[in-house]
Amino acid sequence: MDQNGGTFKNEVNLMVGIPLPLWKSNKGNVDKANFAIQQNQKNADFQKLNLETKVQAAYKTWKNQYDQLAGITSTDLTNMDLVYNGMLKNFRNGNVSLIEFTDFMESYRQTALQIYDMKNEIMQSAEQLNQLVQTKIFY
Repeated sequence: MDQNGGTFKNEVNLMVGIPLPLWKSNKGNVDKANFAIQQNQKNADFQKLNLETKVQAAYKTWKNQYDQLAGITSTDLTNMDLVYNGMLKNFRNGNVSLIEFTDFMESYRQTALQIYDMKNEIMQSAEQLNQLVQTKIFY
């Protein structure tokens, strides 16, 4: 036996091999990678559109609430306080019954709560807008 694996003396061994074609790419893996790239791009586009939509909605919410609160003038608030003080004075003087005074106080309380809720919603929507854009728009 010789070193080349032949069993007989003076045997000539010939080895034939077919090399893998390095110039041909694996088409299936390339297509799969291209689809993965396209999917990632579509996902990035969707996330961008989703964020833009959320920012627009948050801004519209803030703007509507701000406009509503801006519609309440300082004169309205002053008049509200004048009416409260007048009603309290009339109740103490006996010009207004307990039922009328109770109804007025409930109405006054509801109005004051609505104003505070409007201010609270403006602050919350501003904070949501800050969070979405990751920048301090409102301080």
